This record gives sequence, structure tokens and C-alpha cells, in this order.
Amino acid sequence: MNSLDKEIINFIKKASIRVRTNLFLKNFIVGLIVSLCLCLFIIITSIFIAFQNWIELCVMMIILSVITSIIVSIIKAPKTKEIALIVDNKGLKERITTYLELSNKNDDISIAQKDDTLKHIKNYNLKINLPIKFHKRGLYIIAILTALCMVGAVVPSKSRNEAKHLRKFEKYKAEMVKKIEKEKKKLLENKQLTEEEKKALDEHLKKAIKELQIAKNKKEKEKAIEKLEKKLDNLKKDIKNEKGKEELDKLKNNLIKDFKDKKIKENKEDKNKLITELNKVKEGKDLAKAIEEGNKENTLEQLKKLNKSLEKMTEAEKSKLASSLKNTNLNDPDLQKALNNAGDSVMNGEINEDELAGALQSLSSSENKNGDKNNSNSSKNNENSLSGSSSENSNGSGNGGNGNGNSNGNGDGTGKGWNTGNKYGNEKDFEEGKKEDVFIPGRGEGKDNNLTGNKNGEGNSQMIETENGLNKKGEKVNYESVLGDYSNKAMESLNNSNLPEAMKNAVKEYFNGLE
Repeated sequence: MNSLDKEIINFIKKASIRVRTNLFLKNFIVGLIVSLCLCLFIIITSIFIAFQNWIELCVMMIILSVITSIIVSIIKAPKTKEIALIVDNKGLKERITTYLELSNKNDDISIAQKDDTLKHIKNYNLKINLPIKFHKRGLYIIAILTALCMVGAVVPSKSRNEAKHLRKFEKYKAEMVKKIEKEKKKLLENKQLTEEEKKALDEHLKKAIKELQIAKNKKEKEKAIEKLEKKLDNLKKDIKNEKGKEELDKLKNNLIKDFKDKKIKENKEDKNKLITELNKVKEGKDLAKAIEEGNKENTLEQLKKLNKSLEKMTEAEKSKLASSLKNTNLNDPDLQKALNNAGDSVMNGEINEDELAGALQSLSSSENKNGDKNNSNSSKNNENSLSGSSSENSNGSGNGGNGNGNSNGNGDGTGKGWNTGNKYGNEKDFEEGKKEDVFIPGRGEGKDNNLTGNKNGEGNSQMIETENGLNKKGEKVNYESVLGDYSNKAMESLNNSNLPEAMKNAVKEYFNGLE
């Protein structure tokens, strides 16, 4: 390859860089416009529908558009002949395409053509003839769409708040599951617990993880954690080793304490936010005071007064009151939803007093529950410090009847009964004692003597043997040992049924309450 060829090929490479850059910019701008249009659609949708990952999805759209632009630009990159045609159309009048055909020849005509091409190349200005184009129209469209997306992203709405709470909720669930897994691994390696105790602990923690993962809202999450606490308390009673009990207490504190502290902290924050917003409005000050006191009856009374005063309020005053209820941005999504509904109801002239009062009670319920638990533990410690002894026993018996008449028939029957007693009571608030025993019918063999007869007359006796009757032997078993099976069967039947969703939720609440 001589010097003429090198200079011409070097020129073609520079031209190809500019052509390919323009192609990439064109593809990038088109891709970005399409992605911004999709982002704008997602953003507008998120204003009206609680869409949890709308921010991540928008970012993903933009990144995808850039990657797609690069891939398309590489796949559709013009070849050397196509670049030669583009350059020739920009002033070189087929000199580059002719050179490509004669590039491997060194005869006089070919050399003369190359000399001519090189002379024109030296006078050819690439920046003027092949400028890098940014497509101003496309950039204007991108600027407008970006501005619309930014404005849409900061528009406040109920759905946006719900989505925010959902993100926090999912993040907390993932952290809690990870924490349970970590603590479970540590405790299962502990030598202070027996294999049976480890197995029971493993089952409880696995169930807690499953319930947390399927929890759809904050209420279900809290219920799953509270159930885990109860089961850990019950498991502690069965552990004989004191060091094992201490390790279980550490596990419980690591898992439950942070949850309770966070719940109390969030409730205090919500309470302060709501009181601050209500105090900004003259009509909400009495209600704010009642909420601060934490008295449900007084809160309900103030809501009734507020309801009556709505008739006398102007539209402007109603709007201010509604805003104070709706713009609180609380941590509790259920309470926020109730406040949003109340804000809408204010504009309609009537608030659902009972519903809102019940929702507001959640602000102090966790603190009250925590206080009640401490009192309960204090009472137990005082009781354990007393010396003394107690004993209790129970028994039961049942006797079959006998019958006779002035006839030739007679018969008798016998039977056995059972009863149980327990000297320990159950704490109804947060701790759960041992469940009662239940009777499960068996399927064994049995006999039945049937006696018939009339007074002062003849009679006869008949024996009937049954193989699979219902009047058979049975056994008494612990309530907890069969509850799981019954609950699982009920849930399976429920999932396969066509019952309304509200009815399904009611049945689920019932079985959750049994545990």
C-alpha cells in the first residue's frame, strides 16, 4: 500500500466516524423521546394509582433507551461503500467510490485517479460537509417531555403516598426476613438447646418468615410479628436449660424490640404531625387536644361536635380543615387512608365519626399495649416472689345407666369420662398460655345393646354390632397440635372457593385469631 492509498483510507476513516456518530445521535434522540413518553405515561398513572416502583421503572426505561440506541447503531452501522456514497454526495462526486474499485490496481489510470481524489480530499472540509447534527427539533421535544416528567413527579397525591408506604413496607419486610434468618442460624448452632427445641424453633421462625413474605399491608406484618412473639414465649416455657432460655430471650429482643420501638416512635411522629396540622385550623384545635390526651370517648365527642359545626362552615373553612387532615403524610397507611376519607367527607358535609375515632385510637394503642405488658410482667414477678405452694386436681367419671321392666328383657351399659384441670391462668392481652385439650373421635370397634319392653308386658333385647359408627372411642389431644391442620385445610378450601373477597378476609381473620 503506497502513500496515496494510506491518505485516502485515513480520510475515509475520519468520515466514517462522523457518519456513525450522526447515526447514533439520531437513534439516541428517537429512543429517548420514546422512553420519555412512556415515563410520562407511568408518572401520570402513578398520580391516580398506587404504583410502587414507578421511579425505578422510569429510570430503567431511560437506561434501556440508551443501551438500545447503542445496539441499533452498531447493528445498522454503515459499511465502507455506504460511507463512500454519502461522502461523494457531499461534494466529492463519486471519487471515493471509484477509488474503492481501483484501490488494488497500480496502472497509470488508477494512479491518476488516486492523485485526483487526494487533491480534492485535501481541499475537502469534513466539519462543514459532514457536520455533527444534534437535531434541534428532537432536543426541543426531549426538553418539553423532561419538564413534564419533572412536574408530574412532584405532584402530591394519595396514590403517591400509598406507593411510598408500600416501598417502605417492602423494604422493612426484606430487612426483617434477613434478620430472622441471621438470628435463626445463630440459635440453631447454639449448644444450649436440645435438638427437639431447635426443631420447634426452626418451624416457628420459618412460619414467621412465610407470613411476613405474604403480608400485604402493615397490619398483617404487625400481626405476624406479634404471633412470633407469642410462640417464642410459649417455646421458652418448654425449654428446661436456663442458658437456653436466656439465648431465646436474646433472640426475641433482637427481633421484636426494634419492631416495637420503631412502631412506638412512628406512632408518636404521626400523632405530633396530626396535632400540628389540626392546630393550624381553628375548627381542629379541640380535636387535636382530644387526640393528644388519647381518650377515645373524648375524641369521638369532639368529632361529633366537629360534624355539627360543618353545617355552619364556609367552603374555604372546610377546604382548610380537609387539607389539615389529608396533608399529614403519616407513617401509618391505614390511618392516612382514614384521614384522606375524612378530608373528602368534610367537603361533603359529614364525617364518619366512628371510623375515624377507631383509626385515631391506633396512635396510642401500641403505647398502651406496651404499658399493659410491663404491668403484667411486674405482676408476675411479684407473684413469683411470694412463697407458698398450691395444688389442684380434677377428675371426672361417667357411669352408664341400667334399665329393667316386668319383662324378660334387661340390659346395662358402662362408660368412661375424662376432665382436665390447670392451675395457671391465661393472659388475654399479649401472652398466650397453653391451649386447651380437645376430643378427637376415633374409629374402633364397638357394641350397642338395645333394650325394649313395655310395662307389665313382655320385652326383648337386641344386640347390634357396628364397624364404622360414630359412637366410638376417641382421644384427647392438645388444641395447638390440630389447629394447624384444620387451618391449612380451611385455607385450601377458601382459595378454591368463589366467595367474595371480603368474606374470604373475614374467614382468614377468624383462623388467624385462633392461633
